[in-house]
Amino acid sequence: MDIQLAIDLTRQALELAFIILAPPIIANFTVGLIFSILQTSTQINEMTLTFIPKIIATLVALFISAPWA
Repeated sequence: MDIQLAIDLTRQALELAFIILAPPIIANFTVGLIFSILQTSTQINEMTLTFIPKIIATLVALFISAPWA
């Protein structure tokens, strides 16, 4: 295997991984930020409160973006 071919395949694999993982990561970050702001404003310091909404947002983002991958 030529070194340039290995580099190109690695680059393409990383680009594909970024394209596939960007929507769930962005959804997870957004939901986490919103719930952190809500927790700060209501002074509720429960770390497990954000777990289920983050999971749901990640799964929804995966289902919506799955046809693109």
